[in-house]
Amino acid sequence: MGLFPLCRIVRVVDSLSIDTIETASRRLLEGLFESLSVHTVRLSPRSRPVTLEPAEAIGVCSRKMAALKPLPNGSRGISFALEGDSTSKSDWSLFLHRGPLPLLDLGTLVNGGFDPAPGWGIRLIEKDTGDVFCDSTGYFGSEHHIYLLLKQQRLFRRSVGQSAPEAVAAGLELRRACLKVSAQASDQTPERYLLPGGNSAKRRFLRQFDRALLDAVESANLEEILKAMGINTDLWFEEYR
Repeated sequence: MGLFPLCRIVRVVDSLSIDTIETASRRLLEGLFESLSVHTVRLSPRSRPVTLEPAEAIGVCSRKMAALKPLPNGSRGISFALEGDSTSKSDWSLFLHRGPLPLLDLGTLVNGGFDPAPGWGIRLIEKDTGDVFCDSTGYFGSEHHIYLLLKQQRLFRRSVGQSAPEAVAAGLELRRACLKVSAQASDQTPERYLLPGGNSAKRRFLRQFDRALLDAVESANLEEILKAMGINTDLWFEEYR
């Protein structure tokens, strides 16, 4: 039971620069700590733990994330434990997933001590703490963020894929194209919604967004973007299973 994720807050990053990773990590942690009654934070809770005040922990953790070195075909991150009242005492991890669609992944596990109040994750996304909230009910966020997260999980999981600046820049170009698709579908303002977590719902959603993306971007341009990301068109549009 304890190895299954309870919930995740995902934040997309535009590049893998030190400043970008540190800033995005700080925003995630600030939002998490503000949403809970955190008294102290224990870093590396299972080996030589260090206890810090929340404000200091945010700075230390953000700098640690920015300083992480790449791991071949793997993701790296940090772990910490929150100390506070009965609703906030819990264990967390924050990972940086590299590749052409890089993102930060903040999460806690089932039996990790956390019992979120109803709507807690949705409020975090609405406050711009992250881009997508994931739990057993599904995915909450803007359509284009959910679409790219599902693709990232299938094609570039655990930092698989190219992380060169050119590949990441192409991934950012694709994200901007997906944002336009999402904005056109919701009258210029991308709306957030809940995508159920079942495979049939995800297949239907991906199929619809795939078609909208193909309609919005010339096939030659899309193929060029995907090629720069290190992925071929057929694999990108392969049916979700």
